[in-house]
Amino acid sequence: MKILIRELIQAKPSLIKVLSADLPVKVSYRLSKGIKALNRELEDYEEKRVAILKKYSTEKEGQWEVDKDKLPDFTKEMTELMNIEIDINAEPVNLSLIQEIKVSALDLENLAKFINDDLKDEII
Repeated sequence: MKILIRELIQAKPSLIKVLSADLPVKVSYRLSKGIKALNRELEDYEEKRVAILKKYSTEKEGQWEVDKDKLPDFTKEMTELMNIEIDINAEPVNLSLIQEIKVSALDLENLAKFINDDLKDEII
């Protein structure tokens, strides 16, 4: 599955909601394998994000603050990082397998790349 890093970061809270639900064993297993791949990517992202932050920031009282004169370069590098397309070894889950989980429309939007709508022909 190909996804931008920013899409992955945006989807993380929604993914946690789904993963916290009681699901059939096969679905839970499949999702847990996928989340491991996602977490590896998020760890790599976080490492690079911190490096960029330190490159353009000064530490003040334990907090990193981007130097005002370096803000355009910081923003450019962070945007480039967030727009990197990654290929994750995870397959979308059929909506029919998780349809009993209550999530918001925003969560569904965040999860769009992770869900295969096999119910699209059903009448609501």
